[in-house]
Amino acid sequence: MIALHPPELEVDIGLQVYGTETFGIGGRIRVKYEDFVVQEVLGSGEVARIDWQPTESVSGAGGFLLCILVKSGIDTFEALRTISRMLTANQNRISAAGLKDAKALTAQHVTIRQANPRSLSKTASSTIKLYPIRFTDSPITAKSLRGNNFRVTIRDIEQSSQELQKSSSEFWSTVSSIGGIPNFYGHQRFGTLRPITHKIGKHIVKREFKEAVLTYLTAPSAVESEDSREAKRIIAEEGNAKKSLSLYPKRLLYERSMLEYLSRFGEDYVGALARNPLGLRRLFVNAYQSFLFNKVLSLRIARGLPLNTALEGDRAVSVDSHGLPIRQDKVLAANTDSINETIREGRAALALPVIGYSTGLSGGRQGEIEMEVLNEEGVTPRDFYVGPLHEASSSGKYRAALARVTRPNSTVQPDEINSGKLSLTLDFFLPKESYATIVLRELMKPKDIAKAGF
Repeated sequence: MIALHPPELEVDIGLQVYGTETFGIGGRIRVKYEDFVVQEVLGSGEVARIDWQPTESVSGAGGFLLCILVKSGIDTFEALRTISRMLTANQNRISAAGLKDAKALTAQHVTIRQANPRSLSKTASSTIKLYPIRFTDSPITAKSLRGNNFRVTIRDIEQSSQELQKSSSEFWSTVSSIGGIPNFYGHQRFGTLRPITHKIGKHIVKREFKEAVLTYLTAPSAVESEDSREAKRIIAEEGNAKKSLSLYPKRLLYERSMLEYLSRFGEDYVGALARNPLGLRRLFVNAYQSFLFNKVLSLRIARGLPLNTALEGDRAVSVDSHGLPIRQDKVLAANTDSINETIREGRAALALPVIGYSTGLSGGRQGEIEMEVLNEEGVTPRDFYVGPLHEASSSGKYRAALARVTRPNSTVQPDEINSGKLSLTLDFFLPKESYATIVLRELMKPKDIAKAGF
């Protein structure tokens, strides 16, 4: 049976509905890191390959060394910090085009300012490999990215081979007829076992800095030690940062850095938040924006408004040949037909606001949904300029309601890990800022996202 309601952990991050009505195949992902392979694609078409073969010499000129970072079992933030430490280089010298999940085998591009290619051998480890490609004049940024190639294996599937072939075929047919999948922000944006990133962001946006810090430091995890629970109790109930720090797990470096700051400077919660890397500070607010987007998109689907057709009052974005947005337009009575023609031709897409201090809300029924969500949350667009933590402020943007899935392919095979079960390997491409886990949740419709590997 189709799950009528997503699991509670998904509802908590704004994923309140499914965008497809196909039966879920179940199964598990990320049984091994190699089951979730991500290879980044730049706007130029260059692919960061897992099996990259290094060259003897490095070409090009400029102050930035472009490299391919291959990693597994570690997220991008931690990988960059590790590289910084091994090269004894300030982390500000290292840039990445996108963030890649920890529970995966990934290849992505990074640039390092003023780096010696021969020094990169110092960074090699069981989790990280860094290969120099060429020198360039500028650092890599999110604007450099086109998207990602994915190869994902779903294991432990209980359907028969014929049933699974049919389920897969029906799913891709449905996605094609819709024009993509709902472009929700994925689970890793928030955390699966401890989905709190957006909650911290909400506190920051509402200038509740103490609550933001305590949420970060005290929210329980599904897997934690007795010492960890006691450390969280101490800071939550006694407010004793120094005592909590003595028990806090050594591996939780960001939390420990905040506790160390509080133990020295008392209740300076803005200063404690500022101890986190700039990218993480921004991620908190971005995650809250992502939650609002997910909730708004869920309500549009639940109320039967189309995702592949624009209505008066909606917003639309023109897209390039890769499905990436170029500019946005208001949908008015006078241009509704022409905009919908460009949507049918694949040159535009319905868009919803990722609400920030500069984004204008939609009109019509879509605008009513956006105001309803903002009123429920008790925030306004201008709240996203956070004066005391201004570097975490966000002006917002517009995001396509559907993500195009291109070059999809499915292969059914016996699961070599789970005897008697089947596995399904999927290959597909998604434009940047779209999530493979959202494709997978629509296909699998898992009842327990943690057990399913999300």
